[in-house]
Amino acid sequence: MPAGAPILVRTPNWVGDAVMALPFFDALRHNFPGSPVAALARPHAADIAGLAPGVEVIVHDDRGLRAGTVGRVAAARELARRRFAAAFLLPNSFSAALVPFLARIPARVGYSKDARGLLLTHPLPWDRQARGLHRSRAYLELLARLGLDVPPDPRPRARLPDALVAEAEQLLQAAGVGPRERLAAVAPGAVGASRRWPAERFGDVARTLAERLRCRVVILGGPGDRAAAETVQRRAGPAALNLAGAARLALLPALIARCDALVSNDSGAAHVASLTDTPTLVLFGAGNETITRPLGPGIHILRVHLDCTPCESNSCARGDLACMTALDAPAVAAAVLRLVRAD
Repeated sequence: MPAGAPILVRTPNWVGDAVMALPFFDALRHNFPGSPVAALARPHAADIAGLAPGVEVIVHDDRGLRAGTVGRVAAARELARRRFAAAFLLPNSFSAALVPFLARIPARVGYSKDARGLLLTHPLPWDRQARGLHRSRAYLELLARLGLDVPPDPRPRARLPDALVAEAEQLLQAAGVGPRERLAAVAPGAVGASRRWPAERFGDVARTLAERLRCRVVILGGPGDRAAAETVQRRAGPAALNLAGAARLALLPALIARCDALVSNDSGAAHVASLTDTPTLVLFGAGNETITRPLGPGIHILRVHLDCTPCESNSCARGDLACMTALDAPAVAAAVLRLVRAD
């Protein structure tokens, strides 16, 4: 590849996966220090890609008017004008490889999965070794298998611009939080039902933390988490501050960093917490923690192991969601308090 030639990275679509891809950008800049790097990201993951230092974000909305053949051809033409020398495709889907293929980017690197091998110039096998790696490490393996350097510690790291920190503080103050007021946070949302701890129990934990830590408790989440957040708020009482759907994703790292502790489902919020030093308790139901757990020294996992663990399904085949309901609120609150005191 010519020295200084621009590189494109197709980022993962989910917030948690986008966080786990941040070490890939660090490694890419290490191996190609003179090359501009651009991230092709769906709108809801673009804010995460923007946390990678020195990376330009190209928002790629491949749904709605941009869906279908016409939309993909238009997107490919835009990329072709940028004259990227290489594209690294982190999602394993066929569609993630199609637009760079149509753009005729000379080098297209990704795992050969979802019948997309012919779209890649460097199809790497999605073998047992790759499937067993933590997601962050699997992304880095795309570089390692090309003989490039990868870091031994794939912990996600990101910049927190002062402007975002100031905007997060302004949001809190507008909601009635004093500049030195102590905060804890809960994040009751998650994509799959098998990854969601009951919202009522989050409310009980929030109330306990407010009483024991003498703090306000911020409820975090996106627009889709509003119903769960309202349940938490009713259960937690006046100390709870509901910000679900009120803050854009780019502010989430700064909001979590402002808190003394976070309790979260296995969700995007838990992965964002790995970008901060905030002690975080992640409640695992479905999901394989060896592959998708948030990384970082402040992350602590709490889960109940059953004979079906890990099931990695968004719905419970047993029908009782025992992996989540076996975790009671007093035990979770006690675990969070231990983290805060240890910190």
